[in-house]
Amino acid sequence: MSEPIPESIPTSHDPRSKRPTKRRALTPTTQQATQLTALFAKPDREIPLPSSTALTKSHPHLSAPPEIVANVQGSSAGAGSGEFHVYKASRRREHERLRVMEEEVKRERDEDDFRRRGEELRRKDEAKTIGEPKQFGIAQLAEYGLTAQMAYGGYSGIAAYQMTKNTS
Repeated sequence: MSEPIPESIPTSHDPRSKRPTKRRALTPTTQQATQLTALFAKPDREIPLPSSTALTKSHPHLSAPPEIVANVQGSSAGAGSGEFHVYKASRRREHERLRVMEEEVKRERDEDDFRRRGEELRRKDEAKTIGEPKQFGIAQLAEYGLTAQMAYGGYSGIAAYQMTKNTS
């Protein structure tokens, strides 16, 4: 827009132009708003969701590792002229197989630890929720289906509560 002549006005700003203005997302917020508007425009359309398998997410280019590798070469075996590349590819595949197996074991171990910690926290929460029945009033004991004899007769809150669960 160096000169005040009609040719220097951009087409998008020219009032004579019949072209629609360019629409583009200027910020991430407007981009997300545009995507949501497009989704809500056709609510009956099905949205394809990706599968959620762990192996596909972490290793999309790898197939499942073979359980038994029959012919693993040593570093000096076949290391002559043209066999080096064969050895190197075999070694790379073996290392990749071992790495995937170790990751799988680690993931399973982490899941077990997570489940175990969750179970432990749930038990602690239950113990806190029920607590010692001696702290409860008679109305609160009745809420849990406990009698005063069960509560004050020497049973802890959890044991008394479990007794009522087993009898009913």
